[in-house]
Amino acid sequence: MDLDDVTAAPAFDPTMAVENASEGSPTEMQPDPMFPSDSPQAADPFAGMNGQQPPAAMPSAAAMSEAQNKLREWEAEHENELEAKAREEDVARKTMREQAKQALNDWHKERNDARDQRVQTLKAEETSTKSSQDGNKEAPWERVDSMLQADTSTHERDVSRMKGLLTQLKHSGPE
Repeated sequence: MDLDDVTAAPAFDPTMAVENASEGSPTEMQPDPMFPSDSPQAADPFAGMNGQQPPAAMPSAAAMSEAQNKLREWEAEHENELEAKAREEDVARKTMREQAKQALNDWHKERNDARDQRVQTLKAEETSTKSSQDGNKEAPWERVDSMLQADTSTHERDVSRMKGLLTQLKHSGPE
């Protein structure tokens, strides 16, 4: 069948299709002039295909096998990289924890040393104060005032308000 046969075929006329349908039964089909019934396409549309040959677009089994091998190699390599990175992270995490533990221990040691030193200083001040008070039997306000006038640079907090209140009470006396 060539191009001249197609152009020579009559054009489709919808009125003819209705007239033809009314003449015959609805299940009866008219032969198609494009595909005559004696053509090989009408008998078996799959006659030219051989089921054993793969289509040209499909890769061969060897090519698929090679691609799968490359994929498996990449997956194995990637898995090894991830494991190595995980090991590095574990080592880094352990060293950071050890450093943090050491820093925390150092901080506790410094804090305890400072506390112990403060306790010793206070005990020394207390003993010196007791020894000075044993020989001196002055009025209580006089003792408080003498303690307030002592060196206050060792205090960590501002005690000026307390000093002012006690000095005011000393001068006004108990009411």
